[in-house]
Amino acid sequence: MMHPLLVHPHLRLLLVLITQTSITVLSASSDDLSEATFFERRIRPLLLDHCQDCHGTLNEGMPHLPLLDSREAFVGDSALVVPGSPAESRLIQALENPTVLGNHPDWPKPMMSRQKQDLERWIEMGAPWPASSSEQRDANTDGNTSRPEGLHWSFRALVRPALPDVPDSFRIHNPIDRFVVQKLIQSDLSQADPAPSSTLIRRIYFDLLGLPPSPTMMRSWLDR
Repeated sequence: MMHPLLVHPHLRLLLVLITQTSITVLSASSDDLSEATFFERRIRPLLLDHCQDCHGTLNEGMPHLPLLDSREAFVGDSALVVPGSPAESRLIQALENPTVLGNHPDWPKPMMSRQKQDLERWIEMGAPWPASSSEQRDANTDGNTSRPEGLHWSFRALVRPALPDVPDSFRIHNPIDRFVVQKLIQSDLSQADPAPSSTLIRRIYFDLLGLPPSPTMMRSWLDR
């Protein structure tokens, strides 16, 4: 029996298109990231995770390494980073032998091979450092080196904002409601009426399962 793909030429064409699309998506990896994006996604989080605790602004007993201030912290007479040459960069050498950096202790967190490759690639790119990184600041709650506004929110220190003061005429069930109401007021909008239980159940099902509840399940929940 002839294979279905040989019988239907359109299926063969579809298979080719899917394969080519998959290859294109896979090739759009870190190689396609811009220098600034590569730094913010791969390098800065790595430096924060492995270096900031000991070399932050307010830490004593360790050389100050202003990781978030400027490129000059790495590129200079120390040869910590030699743009274009990972092999000559003491930072790369120190990953295998921390004593390259003098009395530097062992790395508190082992660096994965992927992270080392990212560092090497960053240096091969010339150790680019986005200008906005040294111009924008976002203070940390612990007082350490400031972080740029452009840094992804997941890498910023947690800050508890003050609760907005909103009129008592709005329904407030928890602190988050205050922020929602504040935006409603700013947009000249009013609160919608409370959703009935059946609507809430449908929303939960769509959120968790992607499907509506069956009539039986709907009755089961409404009868509780």
